[in-house]
Amino acid sequence: MTLESNGNETVESKPFESKFPVFTQVEPQQQVYAKNPTAIQSAPAGIPSSDALPPLGERTVGSKSHLNNLANRQSSLGDLPEFDLLEKVERIQVANEQMLRIEQELQHKYLELKDANEEIQAATEELRYRNAQLDRVNNDSIERERNEFVSNLSHELRNPLTAILGWAQRLQTHQKLAPAIVTRGLEVIYRNAKLQSQSIDNILDLAQLTRGKLHLNPIRLDLVSVLSAAIASVQDSADHKSIQLVANVTPTMIMGDVYRLEQVLWNLLTNAIKFTPSGGKVEVTLTTVENYAQIRVSDTGIGIGAKLLPHIFDTFRQGDASSSKTSPGLGVGLSIVQQIVELHGGNVRALSAGEGQGTTI
Repeated sequence: MTLESNGNETVESKPFESKFPVFTQVEPQQQVYAKNPTAIQSAPAGIPSSDALPPLGERTVGSKSHLNNLANRQSSLGDLPEFDLLEKVERIQVANEQMLRIEQELQHKYLELKDANEEIQAATEELRYRNAQLDRVNNDSIERERNEFVSNLSHELRNPLTAILGWAQRLQTHQKLAPAIVTRGLEVIYRNAKLQSQSIDNILDLAQLTRGKLHLNPIRLDLVSVLSAAIASVQDSADHKSIQLVANVTPTMIMGDVYRLEQVLWNLLTNAIKFTPSGGKVEVTLTTVENYAQIRVSDTGIGIGAKLLPHIFDTFRQGDASSSKTSPGLGVGLSIVQQIVELHGGNVRALSAGEGQGTTI
């Protein structure tokens, strides 16, 4: 305490009391952050910069505790990098092990794919070789069938023509032949001319069907009349072989081409009579099955072998395609039958228990 003279009396002088506490403990820390802006910017997260600190008058409250908190935070943050580094090292080691396993698996898969690729290449070469063989076989088969067809066609056209020319020459040179012989000669000429005409028509029809040029002229008709006309056209051939021709029909109305349906039935009946021995039987049945008309032509003839049956409707396919065969025909009749029936929206199939067991179409 100091005493100050004030005239007559002495007055005790009191120290000056500041409204603001002295900042002696905070100044070093403040100076560090104030003089080093870079340190402020790179200070750890959670430590405020000098710009974010409150004004001087407000910094004193809790300044010590604030500094202690900062020191604790710096201590804890300083320990983090070492811990993170160890953890990262462990993770890298685990990742490396996984990558090694994946690399080994990929190497194994690569070897497997390489072996599989070699097998595929070998199989491809084998397939090419077999395809080449098959092409040669198919070409040989097509060439053989073509040659057989040309030979068969020549046979089918020559034989009727030979019979026609022979009888025509005999009738011309022998004026005084008996009426019975003349009648027989005219029948032979007519029958062979009809066969030759039918062969030519079949070839032309097949060419149209192959090119998709055959068109139908459908009308509403009763199949009984069509079937009756077809039976009448082959009746003489059946009588000539003493074959019993039986028809069991039910009136059935459909939309169809009269000429083409009669052609179908004529082909089926002609085949049945041709391949049925003398004294046999051919039966024709016409019924309605659901919304379809069904025609069945059955015979007691030579039947069809199991090997030939699946190919009976193939073009030019015959049981005996040689030029020395006993039954005439080009092997196109059933193929034409199938295609005409399908043009009408129907289907056709052949049934036979085997050779000598007859056939049903």
